[in-house]
Amino acid sequence: VAAAGIRQVDRLVAEDAYFRGSPYNPHWQWEDVQAAYGAPANSLIFEENSIPFTLFSQTVGQPLRLEWQDAAEAKLWQVDNQTITVAEGEPEFIEVERSLSQPILTVRGQLIAGSLPETTAVAEVNPAQRFVDRLEQALATVGVQVGDTKIVAESVELANAVEIAAIESPSLAELIAVVNQESNNLYAEALLRSMGAAIDPNHPSSATAGLEAVQQALTELGVDPSSYNLSDGSGLSRLNAISPEALVQTLQAMAQSPLGDIYLDSLPLAGETGTLRYRFVDTPASGNVRAKTGTINGVSALSGYIYPDTGRALVFSIVVNYADRSVEVQREAIDAIVLQLLRLQSCPV
Repeated sequence: VAAAGIRQVDRLVAEDAYFRGSPYNPHWQWEDVQAAYGAPANSLIFEENSIPFTLFSQTVGQPLRLEWQDAAEAKLWQVDNQTITVAEGEPEFIEVERSLSQPILTVRGQLIAGSLPETTAVAEVNPAQRFVDRLEQALATVGVQVGDTKIVAESVELANAVEIAAIESPSLAELIAVVNQESNNLYAEALLRSMGAAIDPNHPSSATAGLEAVQQALTELGVDPSSYNLSDGSGLSRLNAISPEALVQTLQAMAQSPLGDIYLDSLPLAGETGTLRYRFVDTPASGNVRAKTGTINGVSALSGYIYPDTGRALVFSIVVNYADRSVEVQREAIDAIVLQLLRLQSCPV
């Protein structure tokens, strides 16, 4: 904008209209919508619609020190700091809660004195306004002054409008890699809505239109529609349900797809990348298993491809449901099964 010689914008209008319908899934739980992993998926997204901060231990008995990643946030938030620094041997935990109507942050928990800092984040409640505020600040830094600002929820028709600047999106392969490698929920929700908006731009819910498109695609791949129920793009909704068989059918279909290599590369590699970088380290599975994790309360899953010594890829899906054990115990059991699968050998003829 500055390079185009513009020094004054009388009125800045931001369209938060490409994704239609709610930026939240109505079945997400209360704690989900407060956390960064449950950030709203609207049309104007800035820094993944999350607000990160770091907690630092101090001397024993003192509260943890909170430091915002963006120092400007300190002026916007009221922080109720209920944390404490504890001595060696005490448990460590952090709990974060925010108001959904006011910028009030409550932090509870404890860290051991001298321990590494803990970085966490909360979801932005009004992402469109934050986007506009940051855009206005960015324009000001390059000498472009902005007059009035307005956020609209419908597309604005402009006669004889001239495009001044545009940003090209990363490729779909790059975006899917972020979803699968890091289990990025916001990317998943945004991709779902992008698909819905592209297929049916007038649908009252881009998310619903996206889910309909996903089901149609899975049916064309040969996945039984009765074997799963999709409620969102990220998996946070407790209404999501899927059988291991449906996951295996999907993985088999993707392995045979012309885009199979791109999909395979998007999955974490055991012991090396993504959500599996710290799992299977120093085991035969390291560098030999590509799989996607899945975790919510009481549920742990791992589905993907194993490459045993038989020379043929093996598709697998392991889902633990209604577990009353810790996530660590669930994962240990899943990983033990995977290691056993790696010992498979071809049957003699």
